[in-house]
Amino acid sequence: MKKIIIALIMLSLVYMGCASTGTSNGTKNVTAADTGEIDTGVVIGEDTTANNTHSAQEYYDIGYSHYTNKEYDLAENMLKKAIADSSNFISAYILLAHTYEGMGLNDAAEKTLFAARNKNPNNPKICYSLGRLYYDMGNYSKADSMFNRSLQIDSTYAYACLGLGLDCQMRHEDRKAFAFYKKAYKLDPKNEEIAIAFSKAAVSLNKYQDAIPVLEWLSSQHPRDLQIKLNLGDAYVGAKKYSNALAIFKQLAVQMPKYAPIFTRIAQTYEQMRQYSYAKQYYEKAIEVNPKSEPAYYLYAQMYIEKLKNFSKARAILARAEKINPNSAAVPILRGDIYLYEAGRLSSYSKAIKKLKVAIKYYKMGLAKNDPSWAQYANSRIRYANKRIQYYTQKIEGY
Repeated sequence: MKKIIIALIMLSLVYMGCASTGTSNGTKNVTAADTGEIDTGVVIGEDTTANNTHSAQEYYDIGYSHYTNKEYDLAENMLKKAIADSSNFISAYILLAHTYEGMGLNDAAEKTLFAARNKNPNNPKICYSLGRLYYDMGNYSKADSMFNRSLQIDSTYAYACLGLGLDCQMRHEDRKAFAFYKKAYKLDPKNEEIAIAFSKAAVSLNKYQDAIPVLEWLSSQHPRDLQIKLNLGDAYVGAKKYSNALAIFKQLAVQMPKYAPIFTRIAQTYEQMRQYSYAKQYYEKAIEVNPKSEPAYYLYAQMYIEKLKNFSKARAILARAEKINPNSAAVPILRGDIYLYEAGRLSSYSKAIKKLKVAIKYYKMGLAKNDPSWAQYANSRIRYANKRIQYYTQKIEGY
């Protein structure tokens, strides 16, 4: 059930990629020269340096400013000028490639990075940037090759480990991904992108003691970031540091009194502390704040099913949830749980079997809703119910 709770309330941490996914503000089409070098001609668009001469670094700085504002045409113009003034300016090549990727011109981005690699074949940043480009394009084998090449060039390059972690995570090799993220974090503990990936992987593996100091540091860097605060509070709950979690959640509740997930988290924390009267109050508060907050209903019902064994109350909560979303997969699946738990409390094997068959019927109703977030749970419950039916049948038949 712990996995279900996490699936319902854990908000994903923000993924901070190296290349923006925005679109260009301009209308031109851009291609790199077939030779693999960069066409440094002036492009269509506003020339912010008209009648002025800047150094390569100044062109780069202006280009970076345009890039961060997703003004890709203008960024491209400035970065090409930087490269024209300094043909070995590797950072300008890399940022130009990111600019092309932001414009959706992946071929141009790849050619730009090839041109940079021709200038400096043993630069780990270039290999990493190629790896991230291939990763974003979905070419994971090439990405893996580039990340490994980057690490071969420089075994202390943290971003190479980050990239390999991303590859492992994509293949659902979560423990290997965590190991790479941890190595990246040790190499560069002040890198926020790496810290976020590492803390996220740690929480997903219930390694809360690893996650907490990282999230505490991130929170100190971004004291107004809601998501980091929520993730830190969730990690405190996982580590059973309930007072720390409540301090965060209640402070957020004061700041954001209309945000239901905060009250749901407070309720869940009290539930973990077995202070069910407080948990009830805050589940109801979450529903009051947002009557359409489905996770609050589901977690509330689960508490009555699993912890309090008050099945009539659980049914009433699920009836309320069903009015909010008649197509919910969670409602029939949790109704199945009620019958499953009721079966476990019966002394009559034949009556228990009947209850279990009703439970399976509800689980299948939930599966028919085609909600992937509940499918794995429903299937595991069906397997468990069938095993219990087989066991009770053997008992009835005397073997």
